[in-house]
Amino acid sequence: MIIEKETEERIKRKVLEILTRENIDLIEFKIFYREGSFCVRAMVDFPEGGITLDDCAHLNRLIFSYIDKEEILGEDFVVEVISPGIDRKLKERRDFLRVLGKNIKIWLKSPYKGKSYYEGLLKSVGEEEIIIEKGELFSIPFSLINFAKQKIE
Repeated sequence: MIIEKETEERIKRKVLEILTRENIDLIEFKIFYREGSFCVRAMVDFPEGGITLDDCAHLNRLIFSYIDKEEILGEDFVVEVISPGIDRKLKERRDFLRVLGKNIKIWLKSPYKGKSYYEGLLKSVGEEEIIIEKGELFSIPFSLINFAKQKIE
């Protein structure tokens, strides 16, 4: 079963409204049909990272209440509010801000200063680049980054 684009956009707007009130970022959003019911999935986090299970449960109740009250998806639907997880790919500036001060691994689209892989402590996140430290400071432009991940010790 496919959800109408207008209905999906209506739900997404409300989710964004709820998250904005709570000062939480929406990282990914999708609605899909699974095992006989619709599933509304929102991946969320604080701008600085650190969303908890309790935060996700609170948001789940708010989103579920809205959809239920408005009877948008009928009586049989599921809401999943999830955190991005520690092993998620870092792609956008806001992703890097969430792991500021932590060790990261970076894979580049093409070699930069002779290397296509870097790792080190994320020291700063600018508008155009990040700065990592591994013995010395390296400034790496966002435009060269394929993706990065937090290094799990």
